[in-house]
Amino acid sequence: MHRSLNSFWILLLAAGWLTQSCVPPPADPVHHSSEEEITSEPNPQALKYFMDAQLYMNQENYSMAILELQEALELDPSAGAILVSMAECYWNLGKVEKSESHLKRALELNSGDAEALELLANQYAVLQQYSKAELMFIRLTELKDSKSDYFMALAELYMIMKRPKQATDTYLSAYQSFPDRIDALEQAVELLLRLKDLERAQENFGKLILIDPANTRYLNIFVDLVLLNKNEEEGIVVLEKVNDLYGKSEERLSHIASLYYQSGNPQKATEILNNIRQEFGMSSDVISQLTTIYLEASEYDSAYKYSNEFIEHFSDKPGGYVNRALVAVNLEKYDDAIKVLLPVSEKFFDNYSIQYILGSAYHSLNIEKKAEEYLLRALDIYPESRGVKHTLAIMYDSQQRWEASDSLYTALIVSDSSDAQALNNYAYSLAERGVSLEKALSMALQAIELEPENSAYLDTVGWIYFKKGNLRLSLKYIQESVEIENTNAVVLEHLGDVLTSDNRISEAADYYKKALDLDQNNERLKAKVIPE
Repeated sequence: MHRSLNSFWILLLAAGWLTQSCVPPPADPVHHSSEEEITSEPNPQALKYFMDAQLYMNQENYSMAILELQEALELDPSAGAILVSMAECYWNLGKVEKSESHLKRALELNSGDAEALELLANQYAVLQQYSKAELMFIRLTELKDSKSDYFMALAELYMIMKRPKQATDTYLSAYQSFPDRIDALEQAVELLLRLKDLERAQENFGKLILIDPANTRYLNIFVDLVLLNKNEEEGIVVLEKVNDLYGKSEERLSHIASLYYQSGNPQKATEILNNIRQEFGMSSDVISQLTTIYLEASEYDSAYKYSNEFIEHFSDKPGGYVNRALVAVNLEKYDDAIKVLLPVSEKFFDNYSIQYILGSAYHSLNIEKKAEEYLLRALDIYPESRGVKHTLAIMYDSQQRWEASDSLYTALIVSDSSDAQALNNYAYSLAERGVSLEKALSMALQAIELEPENSAYLDTVGWIYFKKGNLRLSLKYIQESVEIENTNAVVLEHLGDVLTSDNRISEAADYYKKALDLDQNNERLKAKVIPE
């Protein structure tokens, strides 16, 4: 708490004292507020003692300083500056209670004595008397001539007290009262993110990008928040305002295009992206966005064109190859996807998308050894990939590598108990094997609880009941599945099997025939269909 004072600071202290009364208070003293001005002149001899005390304090001779201050106080008992200095001396001598007592006396004389409030707040904070410190800092922030540092100190105190919401509000108040304190706004937005108060975080990141439009981090977080909050229109307004104030930027325009697209206006997004190309030249991000828009609109010719353009101009980046392969996958041309990606799979060995799409394409072509190789590469790159784990689990299940598939399904369910696909697929696998049927049923019922209208999941429950010999419930669930979707050959065959077990042979034959029409090369179905 020691404060080193040179002659300049001594004069300032003396000047501060000049605003306080040196006349002894009346018998019933009046306590002055911070709004009151006291203009009587100080006692010259008291001022001399006070300044001598400051010199002793500067030499860290606090005992001698107290003696001088006591002399000054006898001559001018209403001078709060003397009491504050005495409090500081007592504090440095370790006499905490005396220090507090003198500061309280100073505040009785002038409830708005900023120096007394500040010293008392800091002392309470050091003593970990945080509630008392809070009250002092609040009083400091309420002063007419308050300082930004008081708000910042109060916010930091709230963080120590583990009250981040109040800290956030205080930082925002600091910025509102002192707009030059950008650091207060920065602290507030970081806390809003931690508190998951995404609406207010978006609002205040919007303020930050208006202050610092070149800050890429602010821009990216703001756009992410806009998308999370589904406030695309508000985001567009803010970004367009920034462009109006500071001039257009390729990055901001690209984000505006993305927000238009996410808000359901792909035509406007495409228009902006093409304008970016004309104004700023070729950009990999812009071409990639255009490709994605056309891919999701199933306009594969345009998507193919832009992915080729990407490869032509940015062959050192993986995006073009990935997008061209996705066009092929969407058209179920898995050979074409492999032809695009295989030549660059080593060059972009660490690219998850390339390895995953390659593995999935091989899997779709039943080239399982190659599929496993590239899927495992993708999993090494991104160990948390649920997509890869699902694909591998299905593949291992079909190969009857059940230890491997069960392990993957278990990991998927443990990490996310709401993964209906994993619950259903694992349950169906167990049912097909005829093992752990109670466990299978429990998982299958969880899956349809999560997705009640999923026909495949309803079929799984019905199939498990069939395996358990409960024809009534089996028929109920599988019929419900067929009512939702009647174009799945497996489900139609299941219904035929249940009806056959219930001696409803003619009805079963109709469903076997429908199933065979959908899967004409299925030898098992051919054997079940009754020749006409």
